[in-house]
Amino acid sequence: MSVSNRSRIIVLAVIATLLTSLSQSQQIDLPNPAGSNGRTAASSSAAPAVRDASVLRGVDFITDGSVEAGTSQNPFWAQSSTNFDYVICTVEACVQEGTTNPTVGPRTGTNWIWIGGAYSESASRPNEVGTISQPVRLTGGTVELHFYLWIGEHDPQGTDNLQLLLDDEEIFATLETNSAFHDDYTLVTIDLSSYADGTERILKFTGTDLQPTNTNFNIDDISILVNGVTVTPTEPPAATATPTPLPGEELLDNPGFERGDEEGKPVLDPWTLVKPSSDKIKCNKEDKIVAYKGDCAFRFKGVPGENSKLRQSPNLSGVNFAEGDIINVSLYLNAPGIPNIRAKVRIKYSDGTDKGKLNIDLDSTSDYEVFAGSYELTSGAVSSIRLSIDNKTISGKIYVDNASVKVAQEVLATNTPDNTNTPAATNTPGTPAATNTPGATDTPGASDTPGVTNTPTASETPGAATETPTETPAAETETPTETPGATLTPSATPTP
Repeated sequence: MSVSNRSRIIVLAVIATLLTSLSQSQQIDLPNPAGSNGRTAASSSAAPAVRDASVLRGVDFITDGSVEAGTSQNPFWAQSSTNFDYVICTVEACVQEGTTNPTVGPRTGTNWIWIGGAYSESASRPNEVGTISQPVRLTGGTVELHFYLWIGEHDPQGTDNLQLLLDDEEIFATLETNSAFHDDYTLVTIDLSSYADGTERILKFTGTDLQPTNTNFNIDDISILVNGVTVTPTEPPAATATPTPLPGEELLDNPGFERGDEEGKPVLDPWTLVKPSSDKIKCNKEDKIVAYKGDCAFRFKGVPGENSKLRQSPNLSGVNFAEGDIINVSLYLNAPGIPNIRAKVRIKYSDGTDKGKLNIDLDSTSDYEVFAGSYELTSGAVSSIRLSIDNKTISGKIYVDNASVKVAQEVLATNTPDNTNTPAATNTPGTPAATNTPGATDTPGASDTPGVTNTPTASETPGAATETPTETPAAETETPTETPGATLTPSATPTP
């Protein structure tokens, strides 16, 4: 088999057994009984919810334009394929194991859209028709669609084609012979201003790969920008809010993953990883910003069976604790898709007091958002504190940055940006509820919290005034108005 021809790895054990009996030099012909390839069709999953651009204030109308939220189960894109069921790929999922393919691959990240690649000398394989679509509602002034296209393999006399439709109207089309896209990914720009009337439409790529030759259409980094905004889909907008720092003394070491070795390579120390997959520190590049602040962040990659834990137990030497002190915890999370991740703090005492627990459930985000919670010490005999960020998300990258565990005499200040994706932390009975509810402006006194007796508010605590943060939160310029998780709720049948 020519390595330029496409093959897919089948996850069902019986098919995997069949594939292992084939030579790596052979073209793999997937069985296709009753239109199936032995893999669950991604197009049968929940339809992506409509992305209403009117609330995005002119940044980007597309959700997950770099398709990094998953391959076969991407929650934002409906997709279909006559040979492979899905068209969002990673090299590991779509290129035959043990081979390389220089005609396919992502422009950025690890995922991209691969339409075509179904050549086979066997007459049993049908012509390939691949589609991928997302509902959009365009509003505003000047609206432009941007995407990158690379035709990595083609027949010099071929007629395979790629179309882009808005509803049923063709807004872009090219044949495989278009040399403008043969060498590398090339930007395509289309003016959609005439469609910006608030009507819900389906944006859909569809491509054909006719036998007996092979064509590889590669697509990545799709965005729909309004009013001249030039933010690329691979570089999230810089955060405009400057939240007031959490009160208290920072206990974590290397909280922003900025530490490097003698050669400048990032090191995780003193963080530890339990059951890691391909999780690691990632740093900014010229064409891709991954950190919330500074140059680096920690990335959970997400693979089947994922159960990794990022942990740190800070050095408590020289730290004096007292009953009633507050442990303030926060972290910044960038988690598109459907994350299965949470932060846990466990506090042990040396005097027999029951272990303290604080759980913070983390939610889906469209960019970095802060999640936070507080825990009140029930004894001053603290022997250890451990922060653990536990990830079970099996697909899609998740970034963590600027974690914080502080000891203070007051609970969280109103430092949490006003967004609806920040959940309240879950506390064990007898501890104060977290004060990270979006929009909260008052720190509850002890008399308002069940199970707590006579713990004064920060303003009533002697000396607390000297610990009041001196920075004033900057006004939020990008307050999300979408309901948390709304983009994951199916509202329509996927459009093939």
